[in-house]
Amino acid sequence: MEIKGNISLTVTYILLFSVMASLNFTFCLYGEMLQTQGNKLFECLCSLPWNEMTPQTRKDFNFILLQARKPIQISYKGLLPVNFQSFQFVMNSSYSFLMLLNSTK
Repeated sequence: MEIKGNISLTVTYILLFSVMASLNFTFCLYGEMLQTQGNKLFECLCSLPWNEMTPQTRKDFNFILLQARKPIQISYKGLLPVNFQSFQFVMNSSYSFLMLLNSTK
């Protein structure tokens, strides 16, 4: 199909791309927010006065601190974290692929 001559097909593709990009951006936004909040939680835990706690509370606090050290993130199949960096990677790859397809006409 020839896209250049068919305006409705062009509009359809632009609309489809916009919807897919906004959906991907929304997931990446929530992933970035979750990761940021996890980092803030770890920083808050590090600033607590743990030396004033009882020994049992220190043990519990140490366990919580060890768990909070692990990054909280959404990932795709455990491989690619869903954040703004992955959004940028997907958009750059999509653009490169589109330019490759466009150059092979």
